Amino acid sequence: MLGVTRNDILQLSKGIVLHAISELEKCWAFNVETGDQYDLNSSAYFLLTRFVEPTSVNAALRDFTKTYELSDQEAAKDCLPLLSQYLEDGLFERR
Repeated sequence: MLGVTRNDILQLSKGIVLHAISELEKCWAFNVETGDQYDLNSSAYFLLTRFVEPTSVNAALRDFTKTYELSDQEAAKDCLPLLSQYLEDGLFERR
């Protein structure tokens, strides 16, 4: 499978539900159709929330760089492999 690029438009797949308990600093993604559960750190959770609606990877990276005060290159280096893995795992659909 090809990896995610900046020009891709992604959306969370049907059946994926995000949940966070801020007091416990815990975040998850649940696939309600398969029962799969993914433990997330806060930055991965933030990134996934950008894709509730169809969103370009570029737009999500811009939000990520502003929030986490990273350069565009740092954000892409950190996020593109993660997004590619999540796409492969079925958390996203390309639009």
